[in-house]
Amino acid sequence: MTSRIGSVSRLNYYSTFESQNKILETLVTLVSEVEGAREFHNMTDRAHLVSLAKVVPLILTIFKYSWISLSNDHGHQFAVWKDMDDIIPKLLHVFKDSDGVTLLQALADLLPSLPPEVSETSKLCLALQANQMRSPYLLSHPGSHSW
Repeated sequence: MTSRIGSVSRLNYYSTFESQNKILETLVTLVSEVEGAREFHNMTDRAHLVSLAKVVPLILTIFKYSWISLSNDHGHQFAVWKDMDDIIPKLLHVFKDSDGVTLLQALADLLPSLPPEVSETSKLCLALQANQMRSPYLLSHPGSHSW
């Protein structure tokens, strides 16, 4: 089943809202396991998922669980922080014209779940942690959404 992650995620782009939600929930389940996280990480094009993240926050959950799962797989920490350093700026661009609370909350939920080998190595993780210490309000806004 995990070998079909790429084709399943592409179907998401052309699906109805109900189908889209089921597909995304399935992807969350698949990337929660190391094998699924590897397949998701190896997808050549995840741009469509990134572009939809602002309107479909469940996509942030897919990235979260894939990074957590893969970071706990020995020897993949470098791949995780490199992927995060690639994807997070793209997500920041997508959320640029919003209040950003959804993305900030998602990142605040992610960081404590990562092993130190990832969170202490990624330049973006370090910058986000520094920002969290300076602006705790941004990460605990009462109207924010959890992922």
